[in-house]
Amino acid sequence: MLKYLLLCCCFFASYIFVNGQSYTDDGGESHLLGPIDIKQIEAQLPYNQWFHNNTKKFHLPSGQYDDVISKLRAFEVTIYLGTWCVDSQEWVPQFIKLWDELGLDRSQLQLIALDGRSELYKQGPNSEEEGQRIHRVPVFQFMKYGQEVGRIVETPKNDLLTDVAQVAFGYPSIPNYRAANYLMAQIDERGTEDVMTNLYAHYQKMMPWITNIYELNTLGNVYLSANMIDKALMAFSLNASFFPNEVFTNQMLAIAEEKANNPDAAKKAYQKILKLDPENVSATNALERLQSN
Repeated sequence: MLKYLLLCCCFFASYIFVNGQSYTDDGGESHLLGPIDIKQIEAQLPYNQWFHNNTKKFHLPSGQYDDVISKLRAFEVTIYLGTWCVDSQEWVPQFIKLWDELGLDRSQLQLIALDGRSELYKQGPNSEEEGQRIHRVPVFQFMKYGQEVGRIVETPKNDLLTDVAQVAFGYPSIPNYRAANYLMAQIDERGTEDVMTNLYAHYQKMMPWITNIYELNTLGNVYLSANMIDKALMAFSLNASFFPNEVFTNQMLAIAEEKANNPDAAKKAYQKILKLDPENVSATNALERLQSN
């Protein structure tokens, strides 16, 4: 009888968990949402499979870490992740294993799972990411006395132990995606209108940091799915300026212009696509649709 009751309790706990803090994507895979406990990815299927596979990748080198441990005891770390995200699946387990092997308390860690669906891209169920400048995951946000003192974005800049030790001693590495981080900070601190007024100066500042079409595109998509159209337009406009001969950058700009209800600007972007790729069907159809309205 006791065994039966325990099984029922486990069943109903699982049912409540699945319906309260997770969703199923179009591919039928379950993903977590919002603040979660480490045990939810450590012990529950299907998350524990990638959790345990990736903890095996980290081994704390032999050495003395007393100074690092002493300093890290004053920190809290908020970890923004996506259970759908390959980088989160790889680096969050390794970070937790590092934390455990240093003998630090897991209560210093807070995990927040963000949405992977396009319409809610990298958003928490209660906007937990709002104001935190999250555009890639995972993000390990190191807080000390309520203030952020460093972060690791997506992957370590050096190796995981080195990056964590640098934060502990007050010399954090510049996080990955410097251009996107810079643009988000400028928008937050100065406002969209001010940044747009001085866009060329920001373009010049960011130019040495831009290496591919995806950095600002991801940022634009995060803004777009959060319905921050003016910010999305800024990111896509800059990306199209950095990569003017890429169909993809002009296509994302055109989509954003349409969503911003700027038909003339959208037409111009679609026309640019057809100059680059005269056989582009989606651009042709979009132009026909806009011209018929």
